[in-house]
Amino acid sequence: MPMVRVSWYAGRTLEQKRQVAEAITRALMEHAGASRSGTQVVFEDVPKENWVTGGVPELEKVGAGAGE
Repeated sequence: MPMVRVSWYAGRTLEQKRQVAEAITRALMEHAGASRSGTQVVFEDVPKENWVTGGVPELEKVGAGAGE
């Protein structure tokens, strides 16, 4: 029973999450022999102020917010 955790910036719609979950599920079924009912996808929506790379919050980076 595979479980995939997707950590990304908050702000995706439910429909976007459905599409991503479906694509991940199909890939695991096709390439790993997983069953649809046994495949789990967990989304972790993280606010940019809580996502830090190299000691700098993403919210503070130049252009952080344009298209992300």
